[in-house]
Amino acid sequence: MKKSETKIKSSKASKKVNLSDELTKVRLKVAGVDIANNIHYTAVSPHLTKDNIRNFGAFTADLHRMADWFSELGIESVAMEATGIYWQSLYEILEDRGFDVVLVNARYPKNVSGRKSDVSDCSWIHTLHSYGLLPASFIPTQDVREFRTYVRQRQQLTKQKVQHMQHVGKALQLMNVKIQNVISDIEGKLGMKVIRAMQQESTPV
Repeated sequence: MKKSETKIKSSKASKKVNLSDELTKVRLKVAGVDIANNIHYTAVSPHLTKDNIRNFGAFTADLHRMADWFSELGIESVAMEATGIYWQSLYEILEDRGFDVVLVNARYPKNVSGRKSDVSDCSWIHTLHSYGLLPASFIPTQDVREFRTYVRQRQQLTKQKVQHMQHVGKALQLMNVKIQNVISDIEGKLGMKVIRAMQQESTPV
């Protein structure tokens, strides 16, 4: 006779952490932003306004309206997730307007326990930020970011130049123009001078 298996239930039920019971808010005038491609959801404390959750479009005028709303409420710091590249425009606008902007790894808010199922992402970001639980990602200063953009653009142009010259060399070979047999570097001053002269001449080489 087989003994029936008994399912043992744990006497200690899992208990969700209530942040308000465990911690004290360190910042009250903060906002949380859930960033997407075409719309941004924002949340502030209900003590500042009854309409504490709003959504704004992603156009520049919409981002400035969001910043205006934060200024009217006296918001000092704004936390947002690093979602793709969508955060960059809003980050720069808020930074220029004098807000303390905290960029957070998108995975971090989701890994903090205690969230209720009916709380929106922007409200959860706002809650964690008000308790000081969101570590900020490192963002270089604006001057460094601008210089980095120029450097990356130069690297991209250099890479494209190499690709274009490879296409030029292949095109010359297809036309049976053996310029590489005479000039070792067609990208040099002499090589480019010959290629430009060939473009102006209508007679075959």
